[in-house]
Amino acid sequence: MTLKELTDNISGFRLMLDRLEILSGPGRRLLREMPVMDSAGDISKELDAVEEAAGITSDPSMSSLLDKTGHILMCLNDIPSTLRRLKAGDILDDIELFEIKTLALQSDSLRRLASEIGLKAVDFNPTDQVIGLLDPENTRVPHFFIYDAYSEELALLRRRLKSLPPDSEEAALLFLECTKAEDDIRARLSKALRPHADLLSLNLDSAGRLDLLLAKARLATQGGLCRPTVSDSGATSYTGLFNPVVADGLAKKGLVFQPVDITVEPGATLITGANMGGKSVALKSLALAQAMTQTGMYVPASGARVAVVEDIITSMGDTQSELSGLSSFGAEMLAIDRAVRAAETGKRLLILIDEPARTTNPDEGRAIAAALLEHFDNTQALTVVTSHYSGLHASRHLRVKGLARDISDGIHTPSDISRHMDYTLESADGRDIPHDALRIATMLGFDSRIIERAAQTLENKQSQL
Repeated sequence: MTLKELTDNISGFRLMLDRLEILSGPGRRLLREMPVMDSAGDISKELDAVEEAAGITSDPSMSSLLDKTGHILMCLNDIPSTLRRLKAGDILDDIELFEIKTLALQSDSLRRLASEIGLKAVDFNPTDQVIGLLDPENTRVPHFFIYDAYSEELALLRRRLKSLPPDSEEAALLFLECTKAEDDIRARLSKALRPHADLLSLNLDSAGRLDLLLAKARLATQGGLCRPTVSDSGATSYTGLFNPVVADGLAKKGLVFQPVDITVEPGATLITGANMGGKSVALKSLALAQAMTQTGMYVPASGARVAVVEDIITSMGDTQSELSGLSSFGAEMLAIDRAVRAAETGKRLLILIDEPARTTNPDEGRAIAAALLEHFDNTQALTVVTSHYSGLHASRHLRVKGLARDISDGIHTPSDISRHMDYTLESADGRDIPHDALRIATMLGFDSRIIERAAQTLENKQSQL
């Protein structure tokens, strides 16, 4: 499971990464390289660091120091190629020596600021020796050229050169001598700096890590996220789970996202409910929270206990590719088959399947869904399947509470429906199947003749049972 796989397959995860306010080049590089952790110990260690950073970013007394830190990070360039050339023994040019000097000065400032704000999760190595080599005049100004202070001979040559007519032969010869002296100094400086290449690389990564930690902390506090408790086995449980991406979309329409409580244990969990009942959103919210947990981020919930998994496998109807030549049903079956086979390996998995076999005929679709639930119920994978088919069974069955029974007239749009939908997940049994489709269609003004015929068909079918 890689970061690219998560961003490609988990709805909303890329948008959450985009909300991280990364200020520096090294921070953006470390974000791209961010590991997906599959150990509770590693995740807890990262969450400890985020919690420490969150305490600092939410402290008003730290505002001035954080502003200074942010300004340095915004000015920090990512120079791994220059550092690789230095370590390889190449002679650096003036631009590269300027980059090294600037990094050394910025590292020194960030080391002092990190100490002042009390952030222990990031370490910077002292760069006094590097600064001494590249700042012989002790100005601490981030620019570089071959200073006269490097060589009395070079200083003398330059003074003589200035006193000569620029187009004279003697001036041309002196210019060549100055160039050779400057080249010798560049070679000497590169050799003297070479032992510090690894230290500078570590400081560059530390600056990126500082940037990333502060960004995670800001997202946690500003987004109302919580720190999850993590384990390597057992159940995953959320209270007040929400989906920030969906919540923002609803807010633009004047609607409020209703958080849900949900527990997913090894085996199969079935979620049923009417269309527009939030079943798909619940799956996407579970996937998003899992991805955020395993990349060391706080999660969108008021409380969370998360079992770490080795892979997140989804089939949510949004991964079909027309270019593959497969029908939606064919693409869905391939995705679910991967989940079936993976669950048999004994790996720790989170499997999320939204309304399997919904695009085939109802009898076969119900049979496929029932077989899948039975199969996953006998594995240790954390599996959640949504469906509107009746007669399905799983060791855990949850139902979306659904549309209020006593709502008044005046409902004409999906937004009106959403305002009266209760997305609470409650325990249910196999016979407890929602029957809100005709009611919702009626409220939305669907042709009454079709509604009446459909209702009569249902009545006739029930009388025959």
